Amino acid sequence: MFRRKERLKEAALQTEAELQPEELKRLQRLSREGYLVGRVGRTFRQSKTKSSDKIQFDPDSLAFGDDDGELVEPAPPPDLSQTPVEMTVNELKFAHWLYDTPGIMKERDILHLLQDHEVRLVVPNKAIVPRMFVLKPGMCLFVGALARIDFLQAEKSCTFSVMVSSRVPIHITSLERADNIYQKHAGHALLGVPSGGEERMKQFPVLDPQDFTLEGRGYPEATADITLSSAGWVAVTAVKGDQVQLRVHGPAAAGFRLRTPPLLPHIVKLKGKRVPQASYQKMEVTGRLQGLSAAGAQTLQVMKKK
Repeated sequence: MFRRKERLKEAALQTEAELQPEELKRLQRLSREGYLVGRVGRTFRQSKTKSSDKIQFDPDSLAFGDDDGELVEPAPPPDLSQTPVEMTVNELKFAHWLYDTPGIMKERDILHLLQDHEVRLVVPNKAIVPRMFVLKPGMCLFVGALARIDFLQAEKSCTFSVMVSSRVPIHITSLERADNIYQKHAGHALLGVPSGGEERMKQFPVLDPQDFTLEGRGYPEATADITLSSAGWVAVTAVKGDQVQLRVHGPAAAGFRLRTPPLLPHIVKLKGKRVPQASYQKMEVTGRLQGLSAAGAQTLQVMKKK
């Protein structure tokens, strides 16, 4: 870490003329192919020694052999250009290693619209368990108060597999009641996120609608994903050939969109038995998620009807 700190100090004062020829050539090539906004150096690199005009003098080369009287050929000098720079024993003893994977900040991201405590609710800290809902045309699905999906038209029911944090509530209602539900409960416990009542919702952007038309691929393949920015996504599974019309409401700055093909096309296979008198289905605990045992699957919490 000390060497890296020293290198960064030197790099901050370094001009383009002071760069090594290979580094300068690489930067010039990259600048022609795109917009170069910075560069990443290397703390540990192979050192290349410049050729010296001094004569390498080896006194053993002047010695004669005891037996044959012939001149002893000197050993070739080591190739220092291929010798890597290594850390000393003391440096390794106190070294700490860090693998840095820089994050990507997106312009159209719903997290920019949320407060700190709301971000902690939206970003999952445990494995996401799919919540699956079988909806009929004329029904509406709320993902908290962040998104609203209207199921406008189709020949038969569709399965909506919601992949969001378990701390974000999902609410199902009819299209006739959807507007009243949002006006009354946005910012409160029923929809959960955002939270803070009417004062908080005055700061939150209005939900703009987008219309999508999907063609069903049949069970068990999902047709597409409705991506909810960094909040997650909703996979839609419909009867093969069925034309599904949806209206997705969300903040314009969040960048909700349609993703085809879906990320998990067979996610509907994880569903369990239908919950009586409810529109959702339990998680299939006898099935297998990758890396999850049967005992671990039994501990997963499923959504219960309140």
